[in-house]
Amino acid sequence: MSDPGEAAARLHAHGWVVLPGVFAPDQVAALRAAFADALLAVRTPLRRQLTSRDEAHRRDAWGRVRNPIVVHHLGERFPAVGEALTAVLSHPALMDAIVAALGPPALTQATWVHSTDGTALHQDPHPLEPDAPLLGVWVALEDIAADAGPFVVVPGSLDLDPAAPDVVAWRHAARSAFNAQFQEGSDPTGQAGLQASRALQTLLDARGLPVEPVIPAAGDVILWRGDLVHGSHPPGPGPQTRQSLLLHLVERRFAQPPR
Repeated sequence: MSDPGEAAARLHAHGWVVLPGVFAPDQVAALRAAFADALLAVRTPLRRQLTSRDEAHRRDAWGRVRNPIVVHHLGERFPAVGEALTAVLSHPALMDAIVAALGPPALTQATWVHSTDGTALHQDPHPLEPDAPLLGVWVALEDIAADAGPFVVVPGSLDLDPAAPDVVAWRHAARSAFNAQFQEGSDPTGQAGLQASRALQTLLDARGLPVEPVIPAAGDVILWRGDLVHGSHPPGPGPQTRQSLLLHLVERRFAQPPR
C-alpha cells in the first residue's frame, strides 16, 4: 500500500494497516545487524520495555533474549544503534505514512525486540495525555514466523462502548495498573496489569471479538492506533526470533521527552 492517504484511511477505519516492503532487503539486513551486533553481547543491565527497569538479558534455552530493550536513549553509548534508529525515523515513505496518519510526530519510545514472552492484550495510552492519539509502528527486521510471537489485533475493538460498565471498569483498572507499574513503581511484578488484562479478555469474550495475528515479512511495517486492542502471542519452542523495531509516536503538540 504505497499511497499514504489510503493507508491512513484504512488505519483510522480498522485500527491497523500493513505497509508492505517499506524497507529494502539490504536496508533490513543493515538495521538487523546494527541492533543485534551492538546489543546481544552486552552483559550490563539495559532498560527493558515491559518493566522500565534496567535488567540483564533474560535468555531462554535457545539463546533468545526474551526481555525487549528500550533503545531511544542508547545512541551515544552505541552509535550504530542511534544511526539505525535515525535511518528508520527519516525514511521518506514511512514518514509520509506516519504524517498522513498522525500529523507531525514525536517519538515517545523505541524498543528493539529479539524475542519476547508475549504481551497481554491492551491499548497504548499516552503516558501523560490519556486522550492524545498515539501511533504504534512495528518494523519487521526478518520474516516473522507464526510461532515466533507475532503481533495480534482485535478487530472491532475500536467500537467498544466507552460508557459500558465493564469497559469503564477495565479502562480504570488498566490506567491504574499503568500508573502503578511505570509511574509509581509500586507494582514491579505487574499483578495489577494482569488483573486488567483478565478483565479485558472477559469483556472481549462476552462480545465475541476474536484475536487475529498479523504476520509481516522482512521490511514490512505495521501501523496501529493506540486505542486498538492489540498484543502479541508468546513464541513457541525453538530458535525462531522476532527481530523487530517497535516505535510509539504521538502528535508533536502532545510530546514529552522520551523516558
